[in-house]
Amino acid sequence: VAHDFNNLLTVILGNAEACRAEMALNRQAREHLDLILLAGQKGADLTQRLLSFARQQQLSPRSFDLNGRVREFVKLVSRTVEENIEIGVSLSDGLEPVRADPGELDTALLNLVVNARHAMTQGGKITIETGRAAFDENTASQEPGVMPGHYATVAVSDTGIGMSEDVVRRAFEPFFTTKPQGKGSGLGLSMVFGFAKQSGGHAEIKSAVGRGTTVRLYLPFASTRDKFEADTSEAEAAAPRGGRILVVEDNDFVRQTVTFQLERLGYTVTGAPTAAAALDILRQDAGLDLVLSDMVMPGGLSGADLLREVTEHYPGIKVVLMSGYAGAELRDQIRSIGDAPLLQKPVSSKVLARAIEHVLSA
Repeated sequence: VAHDFNNLLTVILGNAEACRAEMALNRQAREHLDLILLAGQKGADLTQRLLSFARQQQLSPRSFDLNGRVREFVKLVSRTVEENIEIGVSLSDGLEPVRADPGELDTALLNLVVNARHAMTQGGKITIETGRAAFDENTASQEPGVMPGHYATVAVSDTGIGMSEDVVRRAFEPFFTTKPQGKGSGLGLSMVFGFAKQSGGHAEIKSAVGRGTTVRLYLPFASTRDKFEADTSEAEAAAPRGGRILVVEDNDFVRQTVTFQLERLGYTVTGAPTAAAALDILRQDAGLDLVLSDMVMPGGLSGADLLREVTEHYPGIKVVLMSGYAGAELRDQIRSIGDAPLLQKPVSSKVLARAIEHVLSA
């Protein structure tokens, strides 16, 4: 299911990116496309989180712009809350990049917004704010797992019914809930707490009955060694360098979309629906520069099999692989055969361009 869903998202995101980049758009049309891209990426993040949860994998932290992530989150979630609930945003100026799993941050914020909605049955206001905080030696020693130092914060506050002191003390416990049976799992806040702790940070709740609730997450700043690239970066893709690429993908729509993305970058592209068809093309034309192949295909030969054949018989041709299910076992399988990057579908034009440029220039 994840593989098929990510193929659909590849087509949606790839063509939306192309429209945004190539068409002369008015402001409203550009905003519509931005929402398509944002929602498509949220779908990709959701699929990856479901896969990660099923495999019990650890988080995938990276450096990103917290303020930018919050802006995009609010833009999407504000369309899902009731009309009697207002969403406010307060972002700290000049906030440095943080290091965490951005998809899991979205999940944590969504859990907090849902809880805030449930606490305001008659309407109210949800405020999402970012800021800075520090734990000194004494404060950090009182919070298990918290290291002294400076942190970025993101907080979700509501004007709802609030919690008693007893409820606040237990709120982060797994399966603890004040909702009626069948209305809540009691896992939302515990997952938020776990995310903050796994990220090397902390989470806290401040609440009072009748005065609302604030849940604040503390996230570590990215180190200077981390490569910073904000999700909303408008940096251009790699400059076209030319070259010949064979795209091997059984899904016609995905193959067509990826072909279009590569041709926009200046490459000459040939397509093949199976690994067997790709090998037939290679036997007739070994002058290709790179093979870009899906991992899971019909016909008895996978992307890994194709990598093995190319590595053995066409050592001058580079290989990049893609998959809608880029699990650890696939990566281990690839490493046992040769050196080829594995891209997680859906692949943006920017990521695809960088990966191919990196491999061709290696």
